Amino acid sequence: MGSNIESSVVNFSSLPGSTGTASGGGAGTITAQTVPIPLNSVVLMRTNIVGYRTGGTAGAVGDSAAYTRSARIKNIAGVVTINDLFSDFASYDQAAWDATFAVSGSNVLVQVTGAANNNINWATLTILTAVQ
Repeated sequence: MGSNIESSVVNFSSLPGSTGTASGGGAGTITAQTVPIPLNSVVLMRTNIVGYRTGGTAGAVGDSAAYTRSARIKNIAGVVTINDLFSDFASYDQAAWDATFAVSGSNVLVQVTGAANNNINWATLTILTAVQ
């Protein structure tokens, strides 16, 4: 027997992908991308992050990392919250390196952390799927 499945979506949009880049040295956390979250919406945010060591006195030539982070983000009356941040993929040569999301006003920041005495170039690609 067949099944009858109905689905409807109201005010759905897949927003254009956005990218970011950053360079940093050391173990500090820097923002690689700032992502605005639409007012009064829920968003599935999925970000691919790649880092590559370009120099420094620690680590090895060619050290790198790649991450995929996903979260449900809400912007209700201008208050942005991150719900259920997941690490869908993580591969790295140095355990101290990391990537995460943080809230700043009505934006979500894609933040990356390196390791002491490393110069790292970071690149991001974020895809938002939003409904209002």
